[in-house]
Amino acid sequence: MENQLFSLLKQDHKDARLLMEEIVLAPSDRRHALFIDLSDMVTLHLQIEEENFYPKLQGHKNLEPTMKDALREHRETKELLGQLDRMDAEASQWQLSFRLLQQGLLKHMQIEEGDVFEKCADFLSEKQLDEIAQKCREQKQAAQRVGGRQREEEKRV
Repeated sequence: MENQLFSLLKQDHKDARLLMEEIVLAPSDRRHALFIDLSDMVTLHLQIEEENFYPKLQGHKNLEPTMKDALREHRETKELLGQLDRMDAEASQWQLSFRLLQQGLLKHMQIEEGDVFEKCADFLSEKQLDEIAQKCREQKQAAQRVGGRQREEEKRV
C-alpha cells in the first residue's frame, strides 16, 4: 500500500497534468481562467512541499543534489507562473512560455515521484511520512477554505 503522503502529492501531480492538458486544448478565451486555476493549484502544492516535506529531506547526503535542483525548479516555476499571469493568454509567446512551464513541471513530477519518493522512504519512517501528510492536508484544506471565501466575496462585488 502506498504511503498517504506520496498518494496526496501524486494526486496533486495528476490534477496538474490534467489541467495542463486542458489548457493546451482550450480555446484562447478560456485559457487564462484555466491557467489561474493551475497557478493557484501549483503555487499551493509548491508551498506545501517547501514547508512540510522538503525540510525533512534536508541534510540527507543522497538527496542533497536532488533537493537543490527541486528548490531551483520551484523558483523557476514561480517565476514562469508570474510571467504567464502578466501575459496575454492569446499571444504566441504565452503559448511558448506555457510549454516551458509544462515541460518543467512534468520533469519535476517525474523525478519527485521516482527518485525523491524512493530515497526518502529509506530514511523517513511510515509514521513520519504520515505526519507530514497530515500537515499537508491541513494546509491544503485551510487554503481551500480561504480561496472559497475569496471567490464568494468576489461574486458579491
